[in-house]
Amino acid sequence: MVALGLTGFDPVGWDAFGPIRWLALPALGFWLVALEADTIRLDPSPGPVLLAAFLSWGAIASVVAVDPLHAWIGTPDRRFGWLTWLLCGALFLVGRSAELRLRRAVIWGFVVGAIGLGCYTLAETIGLAIDVDFAGGRRGGPLGQPAYLGAAAALVTPIAAGVSADREAAPGWRLAGGAGAALGLVTLLLSQSRAAWLGALAGGIVWMVWGRRRPLGRPASATVAASALLGPVLVVVAVPALRRRITSSLEAGGVVDGRLDEWRIGLRAISRAPVLGYGPEGYRTVFGAAVDDAYVIEWGRDVVTDRAHSGPLDVALAFGVPGAAIYLALLAVMGLAAVTVIRTAEP
Repeated sequence: MVALGLTGFDPVGWDAFGPIRWLALPALGFWLVALEADTIRLDPSPGPVLLAAFLSWGAIASVVAVDPLHAWIGTPDRRFGWLTWLLCGALFLVGRSAELRLRRAVIWGFVVGAIGLGCYTLAETIGLAIDVDFAGGRRGGPLGQPAYLGAAAALVTPIAAGVSADREAAPGWRLAGGAGAALGLVTLLLSQSRAAWLGALAGGIVWMVWGRRRPLGRPASATVAASALLGPVLVVVAVPALRRRITSSLEAGGVVDGRLDEWRIGLRAISRAPVLGYGPEGYRTVFGAAVDDAYVIEWGRDVVTDRAHSGPLDVALAFGVPGAAIYLALLAVMGLAAVTVIRTAEP
């Protein structure tokens, strides 16, 4: 039964990292939601209301999607159908209403995760773990994909740093937080994920502007020790990679030019289905019809993308312009809530 289940989740082949990405992590997410379902508060505040509106509109778009199967379960290489949106929304509701006990458990789990990500990625770098070949020597870590690895590192690294500087945390956890912060930083850089770098930079700016009103404790000694030990890795491996990724973005025909063209084609596709879009994972099926001559001349005929490389555009392609508008409103509400936490809560 386990083998059949894995085949159902990964029908295109036995991806070495498929079970953790598409089976273990979603299963843990749904298990957590089921475990804490009785704590969820469905009050009429903007967050739950917008979330309910977004998921409802997305369900309608999924019913009439151009790919009615993958609109619900997602494609085998991405798995971002409506059910994944449902999981994200349910986790959001659990997170906003969870008791302190659960919040602490999640924070400690992120610290352990930061250490695990860093150790595995370093092992991959020196050839002691499965090394998937990505352009430019990017690392995929235990998730097997640089973009996922960078996103995970951007999430867990500041949490580990906060635990390291938390005066009320136990000494052992402060030591673990320091190690996790250093290892998470290495992971973030080795992933060479520009989106994760921008996200981490934006988070750092928000913290510097709003988050310094509460005094922090002295960083744990593990932060200094781990940084000293991993300093050569950062200088020799990560910093050159960082420079390559930044300079290549600005070159002619580089990522900036590519993103602008992707956004242009995405907007053309949205103009043909502005109300309900094409359903989750549906853009890949209509991309060829939206491409124009200028795109083909610049990038050739072999490029068939399944996303517009822009959150709002990708949501509009999946759920139409109304869905994207609700999504942006939900992001604004969550952003304001996050700033409030940064200003008032523990490190």
